[in-house]
Amino acid sequence: VWNGENKIEDRNYVPALVVMNMILHETGQTVDGLQCLDSMICIAAGKPFQGEKMKQAIMLLNGKAGSFAAMTVSGILSTICGDDSDAVKQFSKAAEENSEARHCLGECYWRGKGIGQNKQLALSWFVKANELGNVGAKCSVAICYHLGFGVQEKNMPLSLRLYREAAEAGSAQAEANLGLCYEFGVGVEQNVEEAIQHYLKAAEKGETTAMCNLAACLNAGKGGMKEDQQVAEDAVKWWKRAAEQGNAEAQYNLGVCYQNGIGITLEKEEAFKCFKEAADQGGYVAAMKSLAWCYDVGFGVKKDSKVAKS
Repeated sequence: VWNGENKIEDRNYVPALVVMNMILHETGQTVDGLQCLDSMICIAAGKPFQGEKMKQAIMLLNGKAGSFAAMTVSGILSTICGDDSDAVKQFSKAAEENSEARHCLGECYWRGKGIGQNKQLALSWFVKANELGNVGAKCSVAICYHLGFGVQEKNMPLSLRLYREAAEAGSAQAEANLGLCYEFGVGVEQNVEEAIQHYLKAAEKGETTAMCNLAACLNAGKGGMKEDQQVAEDAVKWWKRAAEQGNAEAQYNLGVCYQNGIGITLEKEEAFKCFKEAADQGGYVAAMKSLAWCYDVGFGVKKDSKVAKS
């Protein structure tokens, strides 16, 4: 959340029906629109489907001349397919009127995906999307002022105001970032109890980083939380929910809980499985070390020193 890596392809586009209704409303189409609705629902549910089906959906959307919503969704699908250049092309065309296209184009500039990285242009598109009422873009502008990216200097008062406005409008990411500010006293007086409340609101909206932070606070007994079995079980519940959505940090911490019987029954095989899931995502050193240890001592898996060293 801190670095603004709210990746387009990682978002939960659950309101697929709403997006498709936008397309149907703009184009007056019914049957054709529903042909790619199935693909959008698959994405929203996190279900895999054949690449050919995805291509057909993109072609169908690209055929909706003049539909800014269709161009935007086409760009999102192209991003998921890894065709960042086409995504930028679609977002650029739709950015004339579509707020989500402006936001997505800003993220492309932010990450340098499909176009040269440029934080100033990223902020410019976030601002333009915010002008059309895009709540996610408002949060992205807040992140820029928070981190000092694309601006001359950081501005925490402005960042906090935008975070609060975005959170009140329903942004889970903004809610989670407010939690971080309160937990560590960034721009506000440190207040862990307040942080936990923001984390809880964001977690209930499906924000996995907030789930992890909430679980960590509960597990550490922060905010006046009493360290007992119930609190430990609550922490595990949130780590488990985040892990199910593919969050590597949550998968690792859930593995630690299974490994030591914290808030859950000790299960070696489950601990190994969690460590492997986190390690397989790459870059999570703690999970890799734990996975190597499992192979080295035979914890939840057949002992294999060669695999452990690799």
